[in-house]
Amino acid sequence: MSFSNILFSLFISVVSLSLVFGALAFSPVMFLIVAMIGSGLAVVFALPVILLLRRFSILNLYYTLGAGFLVGAAPFAVWLYPSSGSGGGVIGTSIFAATSAGQAASSSAWLGYSIVVLVFGIIGILGASIFWAALTRLHPGEH
Repeated sequence: MSFSNILFSLFISVVSLSLVFGALAFSPVMFLIVAMIGSGLAVVFALPVILLLRRFSILNLYYTLGAGFLVGAAPFAVWLYPSSGSGGGVIGTSIFAATSAGQAASSSAWLGYSIVVLVFGIIGILGASIFWAALTRLHPGEH
């Protein structure tokens, strides 16, 4: 499979997810926001992972879905992790405030953090499955 087919499949995945979330929100602005964020994540995180999987000849459905979960969840898990009082939104700030005050963060705060990370991981799996479907249609029989 060629690099251009991988790029095209990644593009199809980002546009498809952007269309879905734009349609769910009935907003062209949401389409643009998801397209910009998705494009950034695809180029910075997904493309290198896909190229590594191809390099080691392990680019198959299972590794692609696992990589999709990691690419979807990891950036938001790091961003929301309560290591500082800023940048983590409500969830990260509430956990950070409790831990910096010497208290244990509530289980509901950690549960909220886990759910948000899980949701973004599932969105990553959805994007990876769209990528895989597009890639296998471009190169049938190679996978």
